Amino acid sequence: MKHKFFLFGFLLILGHAHAQYESFFGQQTWSYNEVHPLICYTEDYDPNLIGCCITEIYNFNKDDTVNLNDTLYYQSTFYGPLYSVYLREDTISGRLYGRYYIDNYEKEYLICDMSLSVGDTFVLRSGHELGWDYYGDCEMLVDSITYISEKKIIYLKPNFGLMTSINVTMRFMEGIGPIFGIRPHHWYEQGGGAVLLCLHKDEELFYMTHEDLGCYQNGGGINDYFQTSLNIYPNPASENITLEFTTENEVSGTVIVRDIIGRVCKQVDINSKTNVISVSDLPQGVYILTFMDENMRKLSKKFVKI
Repeated sequence: MKHKFFLFGFLLILGHAHAQYESFFGQQTWSYNEVHPLICYTEDYDPNLIGCCITEIYNFNKDDTVNLNDTLYYQSTFYGPLYSVYLREDTISGRLYGRYYIDNYEKEYLICDMSLSVGDTFVLRSGHELGWDYYGDCEMLVDSITYISEKKIIYLKPNFGLMTSINVTMRFMEGIGPIFGIRPHHWYEQGGGAVLLCLHKDEELFYMTHEDLGCYQNGGGINDYFQTSLNIYPNPASENITLEFTTENEVSGTVIVRDIIGRVCKQVDINSKTNVISVSDLPQGVYILTFMDENMRKLSKKFVKI
């Protein structure tokens, strides 16, 4: 009997050790919106500065693959073959790997590792051949690990100045990837280098880093929904929330509800100044609600689901 219990326990441990992480990729398609460099939100920001920042969008499809050294990669092209990216993942270890055209895909770079523990070190490769930087490799220490909705979040130090004014920190997220995106840039660059804005999976918005940044930046400042404000009640709420806009004009756009790590939980189109939205299907917790109109102007509020 003792042997049976020992075997059962051993199988449980073995099964847990081989449990898979949530895939970084969609079932069929996925895409990354990344912005680089983030120098737009400084005190001396000049809106007339051409090339202040640009949003790069990398689209992937599981039917678009390439085989290198008997290893299958998914490929995406941005701005022609010079910006091609090849990605593969290991869902057992939660690792994400990339290869790039500019060094003829000769090197494979580890760009995300969900198997890390507190105190471990992750080396962000400088990638001189990739044109990422000229300052050498950079070591990042795993500072802390949290689990939100049973998904692992790894926080790394130093922060690299990644949009500290709106609290964008360096982290790895299960099912999402690295906050610095799939083509990482060095922390030394002005404004902190690349930042993942949004991740779409199977044509649906899956993740948004910050409501003020949205999914697209082209050098302009944060464009709020001017001459109006948004009220949410009741707050906290258990079943429904009411959105009320203080404006004389008609309101039309999209409401996106995200949890505190940026995962999109709900998306609703609205066309009225007063709208009732059900939140009964959301787990208890803190959420960010962002309204965006057809001109990409945004308003954001926090609410609590009880």
